Amino acid sequence: GPPTPLARLCGGEILGEISTFDRGPRSATASAALVPETRLVSWTIADFQTYLSSRPPAAASIMAALLRKMGQRLRQASEGIHTLLRALEGSAP
Repeated sequence: GPPTPLARLCGGEILGEISTFDRGPRSATASAALVPETRLVSWTIADFQTYLSSRPPAAASIMAALLRKMGQRLRQASEGIHTLLRALEGSAP
């Protein structure tokens, strides 16, 4: 079927962070709208870990931002699941 949008990212946001930590496969595919101000940075896990280990202050800031974003996404997923369950309960005979 057609792609299902899961999120719209704004300036400074990240994606693909889950596989950085759990080494699992990516859970989604990303595409970007053509916006002149868009810049994309892609790092291998090894390069990202090297960067973090060589810059502790940057690592702390990046990790805090990652944890905030992952927490937000978990809350959104939980809310979506609760909404779906309520809808299913309302349609049960």
